[in-house]
Amino acid sequence: MDPFAKDIRKLLKRKYGVPTERPTGITAVYSIEQRRQPLSLRYDADDGFSCVCPNDNDFHSCEHRNQIDGSVAFVTSVFGMNAAGVVVRRLSLGR
Repeated sequence: MDPFAKDIRKLLKRKYGVPTERPTGITAVYSIEQRRQPLSLRYDADDGFSCVCPNDNDFHSCEHRNQIDGSVAFVTSVFGMNAAGVVVRRLSLGR
C-alpha cells in the first residue's frame, strides 16, 4: 500500500538480510488511510489562472505536471510523537 514502506523492506532484505516475506518483529508507525488523488485547483478554470510552474522547472510545466506526494505540515510531528510513545511504553514495561 505504501511505496516508501516497500522501498524500506527491499533495503532491509538486501542490506541486512531481514526476511521480509513474513512479519519481522520490527515496529513501524504507519497510517491505514488510503492515498487520495489531488484535486484540481479551483482557479484552474478556462478563464482563470492555470499554471503555477516556473518555465525553467525540470519537473513541471504547464503541459505536464508530475504529482508530488505531500502531507499537511503537522502530520510528520504526529507520527514522531506516536513513535516516541511506542518507545516510552516499551521502556516503561521493560520490553
